[in-house]
Amino acid sequence: MIDKDLTNVDLISELFLGVFILYCVFHVIKYLKSLVANEVISNERKNIIMSNIKKMVWAKSEEINTKEYEEFKKNAKGKKSTG
Repeated sequence: MIDKDLTNVDLISELFLGVFILYCVFHVIKYLKSLVANEVISNERKNIIMSNIKKMVWAKSEEINTKEYEEFKKNAKGKKSTG
């Protein structure tokens, strides 16, 4: 499992061929939150986008994840959510 230090991911993949790398959910969300925070958009839209990201990360099925990803794309592009 990799936490917040992504500098050695390529090296690990080269040394351990076929390895499946798991990322720490806390650090992934923290990193994405910092990216969203730097965008020049309203705080309301930032909150909506972060909500979409968290729903994708914690989705209980691929179907739910796909639905949330579609909502994320709409919100990231500035379109109104369908609910």
